[in-house]
Amino acid sequence: MRNLSWILAGCLLGCAPTLEPPQQVVLVVCDTLRADHLSLYGYSRPTSPNLEKLAQRSTVFHRAQAAAPWTLPSHASMFTGLYPSEHGAHTFSEDKLASLRKQGWSEDNNVGPLADHYITLAEYFAERGWATGAVVANVAYMDERFGIAQGFDTYHRQRGPVEEITRRALQFIKAHQEESFFLFVNLMDTHRPYNLRPHPPIPDHSSDGNLLKRLVPLILDPGATAPPELLDALGDQYDTAIANLDQGLGDFFQALESDGLLDRMCLVVTSDHGEFLGEHELIEHSKDVYQGTLHVPLILKAPQQTERRDDLGWIGHVHLPGLILDALGHPTAAPLMRLHWPRSEGVLSENYDSRLHDLRAPWGDRFRRSRRVLVHGDLKTILSSDGNHETYDLARDPEETQALDQGEIRAAHQERARGSFEGLKVAPPGEAVPLDDAALKALEQLGYGG
Repeated sequence: MRNLSWILAGCLLGCAPTLEPPQQVVLVVCDTLRADHLSLYGYSRPTSPNLEKLAQRSTVFHRAQAAAPWTLPSHASMFTGLYPSEHGAHTFSEDKLASLRKQGWSEDNNVGPLADHYITLAEYFAERGWATGAVVANVAYMDERFGIAQGFDTYHRQRGPVEEITRRALQFIKAHQEESFFLFVNLMDTHRPYNLRPHPPIPDHSSDGNLLKRLVPLILDPGATAPPELLDALGDQYDTAIANLDQGLGDFFQALESDGLLDRMCLVVTSDHGEFLGEHELIEHSKDVYQGTLHVPLILKAPQQTERRDDLGWIGHVHLPGLILDALGHPTAAPLMRLHWPRSEGVLSENYDSRLHDLRAPWGDRFRRSRRVLVHGDLKTILSSDGNHETYDLARDPEETQALDQGEIRAAHQERARGSFEGLKVAPPGEAVPLDDAALKALEQLGYGG
């Protein structure tokens, strides 16, 4: 094992080595988990008692903001500390795709990969001799061909419920419990198809596994109307999935506690994005940048932390590398991943033209635009490529139902947003990502095609 090799080397040199205790990091990303449906953040249903229990010995961030409203760019930002426009792992418009086809891009994919030259958290730790592993339930955009597996010694990708994924995670942890390691765990229980195992007292809608699929055209088609009772049932299904996810996480945390591993590790629980449930005439995610998909949970338990702390400042996915490295006592390490660290008062989010399955739908014209977000103080500005800019006061209007009228406050915040994005260095598109039949099927099963 890695630490043993250092001991032997010290003995061969005739001197007694001074070994630091191993450092261990577990990053848990709960795919498609919005913060405002967690009882941890004040939701009326008890959806997250186990996250609440973990919070009693952790730092809870109340204003965590996703880098993008979908999987690949958000994970790439978590791993690199860069915004989507800076790392390039995001969608491109159909007009841009037409030119990219000359570089080998397929007409079936407008998503760029994370290029090899970016340094990720896994690569940082691997270069220091740590064991690095990933247990991933997302079989679509967490595919290795999108560049997201850089730096991992082992990268196990297979769809399964929280119990199965955390069982594999525990196997990795126990195999490396005497070493320093970085483990990434991706869970999909709150992503289509939801984990609908009945979870009283939430109403049971497990027999209607096609509810979300049926609601998509009723919500997105401007000429249709979704019945309120179906929207209520969708909310019940989503809350059921959260409760099942939380129960599995509780078993995972208890197993770590029982084995004496939880105290010494740095454990982070967050989400890559949330989920629309009918608000703003939207459903699922990736299509727009309202808080239903951008406000995510974030909990960090530092090594040996025993008391709860509450952080009310804005924090984003780009801050995770700096946050984790500081918790480990690596305050000056990995400067490229600290480009936006320490965090400032504002956080950015980005979404480019949606993925092809949205753009080629009957309602696709609605999503042919890029949307860039600044949250700063209580204000949120959306800069839209179609000119329909929006500014909201999130303290007074957290559901973003009434954009601010023209005025000095709105104008000043939009100008601040423009200035924030002007400072970003835009990455060129990466190499073409070939999608075979298996990859296309995986995308379709998650609602991204067909």
